Amino acid sequence: MEKLIEAFIIFCAIVCSYALCTILHEAGHLCMGKLTGYTMVSFRIGSVKLYKKHGKWVLAREKIPGTLGQCIMLPPISDEPEKTPMLPYHLGGGFFNVLTAVVALPFCIWSTNIYVREIFILLFAISLGMALINLVPAKIITPNDGYNMKLALKNPADRKAMYQILQITGNPEQSLGEMPDSFFEYDEESEYAATMKMLKGYRHLDKGELEEAELLFRQAAVNDEKSMKYYRLEASKELLFCMILRKAPREEADEIFNDELQEYLKKSSAYSSSSLRVLYAYDKLMTGDVRKADEEYGSLLKLLSRLSPGDAKMEKKLLNNMEKHIDMQKF
Repeated sequence: MEKLIEAFIIFCAIVCSYALCTILHEAGHLCMGKLTGYTMVSFRIGSVKLYKKHGKWVLAREKIPGTLGQCIMLPPISDEPEKTPMLPYHLGGGFFNVLTAVVALPFCIWSTNIYVREIFILLFAISLGMALINLVPAKIITPNDGYNMKLALKNPADRKAMYQILQITGNPEQSLGEMPDSFFEYDEESEYAATMKMLKGYRHLDKGELEEAELLFRQAAVNDEKSMKYYRLEASKELLFCMILRKAPREEADEIFNDELQEYLKKSSAYSSSSLRVLYAYDKLMTGDVRKADEEYGSLLKLLSRLSPGDAKMEKKLLNNMEKHIDMQKF
């Protein structure tokens, strides 16, 4: 019985330690961002997200696989974006995890209660592990905080790109087509060129510039670097959408809609409105599977209600463009 109690305490300690370390990690980004003039846009722990919608803070559910939390902040507007402070914001999360480990360490060493000691050993280990995962430079799915800091220290072009990405993704009210042109200028030599290319492609889509969008998505979709798999699949997804709207031959579209992309869209459609949009477009305009398309459309409308006003505005515009193509095909 005593072993069962101990196992239960350890299990609860692991769950609570992960939750606490995640909250403190995102709080670190928030605090360090605030100290350097950043404005909070959204704060998410697990699938619970607090964000600003039409000037009011609201709670919503948003699940992003592979992430325990996220704190998105908007840097102050600057005429010299390459001089915007980047290090404190990216350092904040890992720094707070290190502080947590430092606070937990004395309890690991001097506590006389075995349960208390085990709890703080777990907290220490998880805090330190989370700090290392975030602060040691690495590119896994996307660059981690440490990799972002490394680039920020090395290259002004990367600092500028980081500023632009934060301005674009951190703007909750405007769609990409409404944002300044200067936000989308980028250096091809920058490590963030692929990300900027994707964002610029989305901007063209939002403005109804289908050919320009398809060209950028096609360029981004050929990147075979392992660490860029996520961007490649996202680019392929939107490339397929562009091809559907311009009425590309079915066999040409299916070359893009291969097994890998089908699996990615199927998984991501549970939380991604853009993935659902592409599946809806494919079934509505390519296969003619009305029943399946109607199901996808219903799910898409539910997801749209959870998006920020800017993202929702863009997705609705793309759906309206689709409806125009559907009406044109009737004649």
